[in-house]
Amino acid sequence: MRLIKEKTLADCAATHPDARPSLQSFVGIARVANWRSMDDIVKHAPFAPSPVGDDRVVFNISGNRYRLICAIDFGRGVLYVKWFGRHADYDRIDAKTASQF
Repeated sequence: MRLIKEKTLADCAATHPDARPSLQSFVGIARVANWRSMDDIVKHAPFAPSPVGDDRVVFNISGNRYRLICAIDFGRGVLYVKWFGRHADYDRIDAKTASQF
């Protein structure tokens, strides 16, 4: 998958050093992934993905202390980073529309 806003994840890792190893692992996995459907992500992606609608997925990062929301264009093989934050902050947003970056 092509990861859009990868630098944003590096910035998030700098701001939240406890999330750095998980974010780095996510980036490495996402770069080589060949997810063609939401089912592919649910079956094969680490970080306990949860679909939100047809084109968004929420990943648990750092043992569920953080959440990462991505939008996906399966046809183009592109993953767009939309939102990253603590689990408690995630509880206050709408994952279907959130766009932090």
